[in-house]
Amino acid sequence: MHEFGRWHEDGTVDVRFSVPADPTHATYLVVDFLFDWPDIEPMRLSPRDGRLSIDVRLPADVELAYGFVRRNPEAPRTRDVEELFELMGGLEPDPDVAEHITDAFSSGTSSSILRGPHARDRHPVFDPGAPARQPLPARHLVQLHDRSLVVISPERPRRLALFLDGDVWDRSLDLPDALRRWAVDDTAVVLVPTPDRMILAERDHVADLAVDAVSRVEELLGLGTTAADVAIAGQSFGGLAAASVVADRRERIGTGIISSGSFWWRTDRDARAESTPGELLESLQHSPLDGTRFYVHVGREEDRNMVDLAGTFADVVRAQGARVESSTHPGGHDHAWYRHAVFDALDHWI
Repeated sequence: MHEFGRWHEDGTVDVRFSVPADPTHATYLVVDFLFDWPDIEPMRLSPRDGRLSIDVRLPADVELAYGFVRRNPEAPRTRDVEELFELMGGLEPDPDVAEHITDAFSSGTSSSILRGPHARDRHPVFDPGAPARQPLPARHLVQLHDRSLVVISPERPRRLALFLDGDVWDRSLDLPDALRRWAVDDTAVVLVPTPDRMILAERDHVADLAVDAVSRVEELLGLGTTAADVAIAGQSFGGLAAASVVADRRERIGTGIISSGSFWWRTDRDARAESTPGELLESLQHSPLDGTRFYVHVGREEDRNMVDLAGTFADVVRAQGARVESSTHPGGHDHAWYRHAVFDALDHWI
């Protein structure tokens, strides 16, 4: 469970995370922007009142996903990043918290949601107390190459919104039910599964996939769309992919909704710790983007390079003629807030 404690004048609040005691394992809290890679030990829970717990200080306005990992307490401490990533494969949700996000970033794990006392209101589609505004939309399965698309469509669609990592949105965030609470009734959502997430960094491949998905869904629904009628949303590598799709195929897909885009990406090395722009940003400095739109979001608590490169991307595409709206959200690299940011953008786009 998590419990809020003392408030501080800087807008933070003490939070105690606790789980039932486990004498056979050491237990650690995982919150991406608190986790000091590659040293896991500062986040170890300690015995207290018959449970294991840890106290941390968080911004009171955050919405975030968290979980716990366990390891043999006799195992030697490690600072090997690969070994720590393997340990993260055992991430478990909080057993005392009902709201989970499952399989974020195709991780195969589940995490729990914490909403700070000053967290923003949920977008209505993710507020279980919000009334349904439309019947459950029709659900279609469409085979495209080596994957099955899920198309969730109202009766008379005229726009398409493609979601990369669509398998995550379908399984983890119960998107079909959420869409019943959406005030928009003329937009079909196309969930493009990408469990093979590294294809999202393959620029030509993902562009072909997105354009083929648009054509296939148009055929299914009897639509004829212009680029202004089609948006693509992605997070992390998916954000990088959404940006490249609009840049490369703007005649078919005119709007990109990008959350925590991996704009550090380079094919020759892992450049995530570098502050210089990656390959996509370099190429976009010479790419006219008139007629395109981008909604660019980043988490306030993310690594400084992620925040800075999101701003660089917004500046670069704006200079090339794109319409850009950018915002910073109180959270980390995390679907907990991505879900709200994406639907805020869709509301504005429509």
